Amino acid sequence: MSKRANSENTPEKLRERIVQLEIELKRVTDNFSAALEQGKAVVYSRNFESDTYEFMGDGIRDLTGYSAQEITPAIFDSISITAEPQGELASVSLDEAYRRNRTGVANRWIADTAIRTKSGEVRYILDMSTLLRDGGGRSYGTLGILLDITDRKRMEQELVRTRDELRQANEEMEFDLETAREIQRTLLAQHYKFFPTGVPAESSSVRFSNVYVPARQLSGDFFYILPVSETVVGVLIGDVMGHGVRASLVSAFVRGLIEEIRPFGNENGRVLSRLNDGLISVLSRSRATSFVTACYLTVDIENKILQYANAGHPEPLFVNMTTGAIPDPFRKKRETEPALGLLEDFPYSVCTRPVSAGDVVYLYTDGVHDVRNVNDELFGKKRFISFVHERYGEQPDALLESLMKEIRLFAGAKKDFNDDLCMVALQFVAREEAR
Repeated sequence: MSKRANSENTPEKLRERIVQLEIELKRVTDNFSAALEQGKAVVYSRNFESDTYEFMGDGIRDLTGYSAQEITPAIFDSISITAEPQGELASVSLDEAYRRNRTGVANRWIADTAIRTKSGEVRYILDMSTLLRDGGGRSYGTLGILLDITDRKRMEQELVRTRDELRQANEEMEFDLETAREIQRTLLAQHYKFFPTGVPAESSSVRFSNVYVPARQLSGDFFYILPVSETVVGVLIGDVMGHGVRASLVSAFVRGLIEEIRPFGNENGRVLSRLNDGLISVLSRSRATSFVTACYLTVDIENKILQYANAGHPEPLFVNMTTGAIPDPFRKKRETEPALGLLEDFPYSVCTRPVSAGDVVYLYTDGVHDVRNVNDELFGKKRFISFVHERYGEQPDALLESLMKEIRLFAGAKKDFNDDLCMVALQFVAREEAR
């Protein structure tokens, strides 16, 4: 007789168990997404030649008990109990999986790894990385992330004991690119609709709206809203060159760097310079050129001032809601400053302008105006700006919705866009009017 009583194996009991597991899985998944959103994914860069971590996020202490200064590849390997490769390496032995990754046969590494922490606790970590190659195509290291998946792993073990539920759970919890997609979605998930945070909508001084449509399952577009202080909030928007796993991992790396620049988030030029230096330090030896266009804008609600720095990104649109005027870009005409990851130690300049109640700033990636229709015609920047100007009186939420309808109508029968499409609208409301 099985260990379970027959009464526990009835269809009714199994259906009840499925419901319970689905509720528990939702809780675990929500916690998983929250961990990503709160910046608990630990970014690292490993060099095979020196067998060192060139970069390791401070969150490694929470995962392993070792600080970023203590942890080494040798220590991480010594505390690893088991590793379960996913995706293209799932069908080979662990030793063969390591060999293929180190020699460059497999460009991606995705594995569930069980570790024993410094205190002796067993935890499960998602280890996901992409190879870095030098100019000759030889692999010399990896760029990746580590994330605690202990709750999810233990839930999988529970599902193993329910046979049919196991198959269902495996389909729902499949890693490979699904994990990467989850990371990408979470990086873009912004819960800040109003600023200052924690105040009701009617008392807010800045209101945010956004729209994001990926061209593929994984993308390189991202945006991040950064509360700098009680009176200053920043918005970073960026576009990683290319698509796919590499682009999403570079986005994740930028996300890790953002947490480290938070203390000086009101220094726009310094923010871009630090992001630039961080990218160059990791990606400069890669065979494939990698860069990120980005702009970082802050609004000081106390002094009613906008500050802005740009790294090769499309200029934002500044719209006066009273007159509908869309002035020239913030700065006077000058050479475009380079994208992040191209020129080391570049000092990004900052432009300042006053802001009035009702003014709206639209930040966007070039996918907004690079949409093409079935005749290969471009939607174009002129059409995009004209659309915004003609509907300047609409609230940002409504305008973005109307713009998406217009773009989809223009694209016609084409189901997918050529590039990712991302927009963030920031509307300033004077404190006196917000109250």
